Amino acid sequence: MSEGKSMESWNRQTASGTIPLILGGSLGAAVACFVILTVVAPSSEPFLEDPPRSLVAGLGLLGLACPLYVAAFLLRGQSAGARCWGRSIAATAFSVGSLCSALGLAGIVLGLYPLARFVVNL
Repeated sequence: MSEGKSMESWNRQTASGTIPLILGGSLGAAVACFVILTVVAPSSEPFLEDPPRSLVAGLGLLGLACPLYVAAFLLRGQSAGARCWGRSIAATAFSVGSLCSALGLAGIVLGLYPLARFVVNL
């Protein structure tokens, strides 16, 4: 009985707009970051030597990772009775989300390190 009630609350939460709102905000932030990178901040400097560009790219990649994780979670739940293809799609979405997260965090760290050195005057 409790399993059915929790599934009903999950369905109400996804239908009411909580999860679509989070996904839309995440994708909107990612698109905004990539638009800033391509339109506003073209530079002749190498990409990794420009801390603000590295920070914006990292935030954009983290914005792409969130919907991939949610998609992997939803596909995993729906493919419980399926054979291999559902699980492999969920695993692929999770792997790509993990890659985006790792690259996003690396971009943020590579952007924050020179800024921290500048603030501390090392």
